[in-house]
Amino acid sequence: MQSTYQVINTTNREAGFYGAMRYSAAAAWPLAMVAISKATGAAPRVVRFFLDSGYGEQFGEEVLNAIALGVEGAINCVIEEWMSRVVDEQTAKARGIRPGPSYLVSLLIAGAIEVRMLGDLA
Repeated sequence: MQSTYQVINTTNREAGFYGAMRYSAAAAWPLAMVAISKATGAAPRVVRFFLDSGYGEQFGEEVLNAIALGVEGAINCVIEEWMSRVVDEQTAKARGIRPGPSYLVSLLIAGAIEVRMLGDLA
């Protein structure tokens, strides 16, 4: 069974992941959308909300730091790192996210709550 993943456009071309990726943004955006959706099961609007946020910008900066692996390799490397990063109580309180075994999943859960509260974003 093959899954398909929806790619939706950024709403923040100046900052967030798209802004951080600069000249590689157009190629990197769909790769990041699909890879994060695959790794976490998050809905496309939640992934977009994350990538358009300040956390998405940090994610993009880390992707650029690993760009020697190629765009797709760098994205997958950062996803793997963020998925394995444990969120302790102190980090959870400081970032307003839930503690748990995955920094990326915790950020996406927080984003899902905001998307739900704000309604369906464009």
